[in-house]
Amino acid sequence: MRKISYKLGLMLISLFIILMVTIGHVFDTIYVHFYVEHIEDELYFRGLSHANVLAEYLDQQTLHHVAMMEEGVETAVVVVNSKGNILISSNCVVADQKKYLQPITTIHLTKKFEESDWKTHPYIVTKSPIIKNDEILGTVIMFSPTTPIQQEVNEIHLAVTIFAMSAIMISSFIILLFSKQITQPLIRIKRMSQQVAKGNYCVQLPVKGNDEITDLTNAINSMASELLRYETTRNEFLSNISHELKTPLMYIKGYADLLLQDRIRNPEERNNYLTIISEETLRVQHLVKDLMDLTKYREGKIFLNKKKINIVTFIKKIVYRTQYEMEKKRITCQFNSNLQEVSSMIDPERMEQVLMNLLENAKTYTAENGEISVRVYEGGTSIIIEIEDNGIGIPEDELPRIWERFYRVEKSRSRNYGGTGLGLPIAKEIIELHGGHIDLSSVENQGTIFRIHLPI
Repeated sequence: MRKISYKLGLMLISLFIILMVTIGHVFDTIYVHFYVEHIEDELYFRGLSHANVLAEYLDQQTLHHVAMMEEGVETAVVVVNSKGNILISSNCVVADQKKYLQPITTIHLTKKFEESDWKTHPYIVTKSPIIKNDEILGTVIMFSPTTPIQQEVNEIHLAVTIFAMSAIMISSFIILLFSKQITQPLIRIKRMSQQVAKGNYCVQLPVKGNDEITDLTNAINSMASELLRYETTRNEFLSNISHELKTPLMYIKGYADLLLQDRIRNPEERNNYLTIISEETLRVQHLVKDLMDLTKYREGKIFLNKKKINIVTFIKKIVYRTQYEMEKKRITCQFNSNLQEVSSMIDPERMEQVLMNLLENAKTYTAENGEISVRVYEGGTSIIIEIEDNGIGIPEDELPRIWERFYRVEKSRSRNYGGTGLGLPIAKEIIELHGGHIDLSSVENQGTIFRIHLPI
């Protein structure tokens, strides 16, 4: 009974039963009311018709004719004079009828029901005065037995009950099928969620229809795909980090062991080994720092120390500082700007980190004798900084994932080709903290352009 299909089905069936009982009761009440009212009206107007005839011709022949009209039918008529004496009767007057035989003594124009309680009394009784020249000559008393009415009403009750029960049974069956149809996708989603919780991100739900359940199914499928991609990326990242840490630690341990064993006598060779240990230690430090920085950015624990800076001069100095490394690889790096001075509130240290990272990427992925161009210009209310290279570019299917943490376009383990996949996510976080945004366009084997948009 814990299943949602049962709960939903029972709830809908309960609501439908309440609805059917209410409708059946209202229908039954209205139908019975109109049926009984029809019987009463017919009885009253028959008596009134007899009274009108007798008002014109109150003789034995007319009385006999009136009595004959009520013979052979369920109703009965009794005509009494002004003193209460019976003038004519269509049937033998029984004990239950005698108490209603008093004549009308005052003229009235409204319907006169001597008895209308059909549920507990044997007859419905109406009285119509025989009036001539404003004088009451007698009274026409009509009797309609209530037993046929009660039988008819019971049949109406039975018909309404049978109809309601049939409707409830058929509807209950349909509701149970309907609720099962609705909850089946939810059950599949539950099972899939359990699989995802166990780490199976490859499961996918079939998508049918175009409703909220379909939207939920698509969202669950998308979540599973994202978790699978994240898990794959995380595993790749851990593998990269393991490799990035393993290699420098191997160098550090290996050369440190050689030095500890005092097997290196040549001072120059010892210095070379110490230099390698220092460089590899610095590499590990940079890697750990990137990891810590990214975590702090994502948690909002990094605060900018903004200053009003001339962007043109600031970028020109950074480009100038990279010239030596560019020239070592025979890469031409040019700076162009049609602006002399344009200021923005930035954190110089963090923005330098972004620019150095982008320039280092451009240098890494550009072949010898390649070109890198840095441009600064205004675009509406923004300062736009472009860093363009003519390197290997980025495949089109990789572009949507370029800003993901831990993601690397170059999957190789080469220490000289590609980083750990943290530089661009960190750069994006820094730019967004400045109230700007960063995007890129790239064509494989032709080059890449990064664009930084900063508010003026």
